[in-house]
Amino acid sequence: MTAELQKLREQINQIDDELLTLLHQRQSIVHEIGKQKQLAHLPLRDFTREQQVLLNLKTRAKTRHLSLSDDDIDTIFHAIMQRALNLQVCESQQKIK
Repeated sequence: MTAELQKLREQINQIDDELLTLLHQRQSIVHEIGKQKQLAHLPLRDFTREQQVLLNLKTRAKTRHLSLSDDDIDTIFHAIMQRALNLQVCESQQKIK
């Protein structure tokens, strides 16, 4: 492996670590949102909010000239939002038991 390749891989590893930290922070906030939804007797899933989040992300990506297509954003953030919903569903079911 070349020194340049090793350097690039180290940069990717650092970015991956930062992504893990950000995802953890996001999940902590998702947990709190789930609690607030339960207290307010709101549904866990809000399709309108999800669509607005995706639209905002796509707009910001285009405005900032990022190399992420709409499909990329849909794929990545659908997975993130689905995980958030799964977490909220599991937590709400635990409270019922």
